[in-house]
Amino acid sequence: MMSIRPKKLAAATRTHLFRLVGASILVLGATLGSLTLFGSSAATAAGGPDTVAGGAFGASLTGLLTVLAPTPTVTLPADGTAQHATLLSLPLSPVATSGTLIADTAATNATQATEQVTSSAEIEAASVLVAAGITGIKADAVTSTCQSNAAGSTGSFSILGLSIAGTTVIAPTTLNTFLPTSALGPLSGLVSIEVNVQKVSNVIHSTSITNDAIVITLLGAVGGGETVDLAHSDCAAAGPDIDVPPTVTGVVPSSGPTAGGTTVTISGSGFACVTGVKFGTTPAASFTVVSPTQITAVSPAGAAGTIDVTVTNCFGTSPTGTADQFTYIATAGVPIAPVAPLSNPVAVTG
Repeated sequence: MMSIRPKKLAAATRTHLFRLVGASILVLGATLGSLTLFGSSAATAAGGPDTVAGGAFGASLTGLLTVLAPTPTVTLPADGTAQHATLLSLPLSPVATSGTLIADTAATNATQATEQVTSSAEIEAASVLVAAGITGIKADAVTSTCQSNAAGSTGSFSILGLSIAGTTVIAPTTLNTFLPTSALGPLSGLVSIEVNVQKVSNVIHSTSITNDAIVITLLGAVGGGETVDLAHSDCAAAGPDIDVPPTVTGVVPSSGPTAGGTTVTISGSGFACVTGVKFGTTPAASFTVVSPTQITAVSPAGAAGTIDVTVTNCFGTSPTGTADQFTYIATAGVPIAPVAPLSNPVAVTG
């Protein structure tokens, strides 16, 4: 369980608490609320190899001074090697305790166009004591996860068994949602609680996301801005293939009948989050994304002549050129065999 006392602690008590965790001033990379705490960042890489970044932690308590640094915390190395940390409980008791905390981050195919970063964080049996004599904020299990790849960044949350001042509260599933005062009960005016806090950035050659499952800010006399962050995860990827429209560099075979039905292999790049394939202005009869550099598609019926095969993803449509051309070939009709005359004509009389 995890608990936090009001900010106005006696000086001796506060000093003792700070000594328990070897507290020091922590400079954050962003304002609390978004709480972007990247251990490293995936810088924009328009011309170089792809890069990855990620991190996660179970819980932190921050304010003017660091009462509890992100714990346990993991940071993804440049080569994407998986990092894992588990803690049976938070070290600050009774001010901040919990059950098991878990943090993970990893990447596959780091430096390549097919890279994928994943991070996750979980804290169990969390409890936050806001004011003496009032049952605080509790949750059985709080998790956040994220992933980043050439298609962009996504994340998810899970908040189970949430209760505030002894009353069960169904956690919203919508992003960046502050709990209403009606849900805070006797804690109204003492705290603000935001759940499913997510910040996503998608710009050309770079994508990133930060997730914080629950952010509790102590208000006024109670805390004056001190913040509890539960289950933080972050992911990022950058490179020349990230968040860019696709390109088509080859179509094989490059011709087929006007009736359609030709299965072609489309080569190129940026085949992530593909939303459509067209032969000229007509959608493909069907298509399958085999990899970020290959698609198989079945040609629709079309008029005789040469057209461009284009691919559309979340960020645009491939430019046209000679490499993407496909030629519809008219096929001759099947000849009809002549009908032989009857050997014994039958006279018909009226």
